[in-house]
Amino acid sequence: MKNKTRSGKGSTRGCSNPRRLLGLAALGCALGLQTASAQYDPADLLAYWDFNDASAAPASHLALSQGAGDNAGGERNLTLNGNASISADAEGRTLTAGDYALNTTGQNNSYALTAAGTHFDDLAETGRNTYTVTWWQYNRQQKNSSSFWVTGSAGANARNIQGHVPWGNGTVFWDQAGCCGGGQRLTVGGANQLNEWKHFAFVRDGATDSRKIYVDGVEVASANAGNAMDTLTFDGRVFLGAEGNNGNNSFNGIIDEFAIFRVALAAEDVARLADAATPTTPPQLTFVDSDLDGMNDGDEQA
Repeated sequence: MKNKTRSGKGSTRGCSNPRRLLGLAALGCALGLQTASAQYDPADLLAYWDFNDASAAPASHLALSQGAGDNAGGERNLTLNGNASISADAEGRTLTAGDYALNTTGQNNSYALTAAGTHFDDLAETGRNTYTVTWWQYNRQQKNSSSFWVTGSAGANARNIQGHVPWGNGTVFWDQAGCCGGGQRLTVGGANQLNEWKHFAFVRDGATDSRKIYVDGVEVASANAGNAMDTLTFDGRVFLGAEGNNGNNSFNGIIDEFAIFRVALAAEDVARLADAATPTTPPQLTFVDSDLDGMNDGDEQA
């Protein structure tokens, strides 16, 4: 993809040689329009699991779908614990053949887990203080539970980043760098619905000093960025469907398309993910003409 930018404002670098541009591309440059825009780079996707694989073996469904860096040792592949399992075919969030997901029963110690390692160290990079976590879930029971838990050096049971989505009172709690002060916790009530698919995104942006919770692509809660993340260390473990370290408060439902980014996604990105885009395909927001034929790439057939 050419002319990528993380600002969401697009780029006109492709206009530097107008003699090479034709038709609409030349017109776009003349008017100062964006020639390409991608809100995030694939290298910013640290880990993504879609749980889809043609194999019947659960290990194949639990392998890392995409993520920056080397996964040769399989550290970012998930393993099942307790009564957690891969769902039946067509039980992923699209409900179509070939779409699988992670199924957890709500019984304690039922979750999927990555191995320890250095694969999330970017989240503690000095001065970064920025990340995004997105996923789909289908909740079968309102109970005390954690949808995910990223562990490391923080207090409150190694609570570097975690989501009670929801807790037993129906409130969504997003915790970071421990628990449970104002700089650590952001909450929203009434955002969870039983027995239907919902898309969630937790976005922390150090540059704008903000935290935002999105549900189905809509911002529902916000606060300042809160406690610093670059004072922490991450041990590489992500618990999906239960509380970190002890496996308690397991989630009773289905989790799909879970992703961790080392950047703050723009509101437009979150909306597209909630509208069925996948984290592995950064959105094309405006005119892109990579073959210089005057037609938008998105309008051309392969």
